[in-house]
Amino acid sequence: MKKILFVCTGNTCRSPMAEGIMNKIINDDPLLKGKFIAESAGISADNNQAPHPNAVSSLKNLWNIDISGLTSMLVNNPLIKNSFIVLTMTKQHSDYLLFDFPLHKNKIFTLKEYLKYNSKNLDIADPFGQDKSVYESCAKEIYDCLILLAEKLRKG
Repeated sequence: MKKILFVCTGNTCRSPMAEGIMNKIINDDPLLKGKFIAESAGISADNNQAPHPNAVSSLKNLWNIDISGLTSMLVNNPLIKNSFIVLTMTKQHSDYLLFDFPLHKNKIFTLKEYLKYNSKNLDIADPFGQDKSVYESCAKEIYDCLILLAEKLRKG
């Protein structure tokens, strides 16, 4: 099974939302189910932190996706090495990973860069510390990207 690794800063907001959404998309798609799995990590994560409550409630309310059981994890070489693709939430995240893990440069991209997303800004803004509406907006932006990612994965 090919692993898709999503990376953000603390692994409590954007990347666990991406993990939860992508796993739902994969499990609902017979062409992807059993072939891919999503995980997430953070470049400055404290291990074993729960996702932010606004991230949890946003996914639950929008798509009935439960990420409450996820815990944060610090990105490391085995995670990168064992991933099919590593998709970051910002250019700064991908730059960090490219510097620390140069042997894996062929599989590290921002999510929007990998999708060739038609946008001037390749970053997905961090909702941390903001109200629930910002988390929901962030989740919708991630969802839209992941629908495109699923289409790309189906095409091979």
